[in-house]
Amino acid sequence: MKYLALAVILFLIGIGFTQIEREDYLFTPVVRLRTTDGLFMTFVQDASPKRSACREAIDRFVSALDTTCTTCFIESTDCATRLEGMDRALANNESLPVHTISAEGIHMAMLGPPRLVQVECEGMAAQLVRLGMKSAACAFPRVTGGVH
Repeated sequence: MKYLALAVILFLIGIGFTQIEREDYLFTPVVRLRTTDGLFMTFVQDASPKRSACREAIDRFVSALDTTCTTCFIESTDCATRLEGMDRALANNESLPVHTISAEGIHMAMLGPPRLVQVECEGMAAQLVRLGMKSAACAFPRVTGGVH
């Protein structure tokens, strides 16, 4: 009888724990890559409440890169729950001192040799539109002072 009472109490405690509100996380797919010609890119996609959906978004993105960018090498991928620095600025569509591309569901920053970055940024935005995005725009770095 003691064990039955203990089991019932533990069961009720277990039910109580399931009712406690836990902190909700958003998982943001982040992919960083480099190319053989010196470009470094960071891609931040729209966040998802499920880690599995975030992983699937990264896997789809990396698969697409395998066929569309043969000179790309993945540096890292992450389902970030907390964004900082450039990742946070990209996710919030803030202006940055680097070339960026904004399209439906994805934001990208691009660093590298200045002339190459500008050409690739414009070309990539145009390619996204050709692939079916409603719009994609290349934003040039905001120069705050001095000569660019």
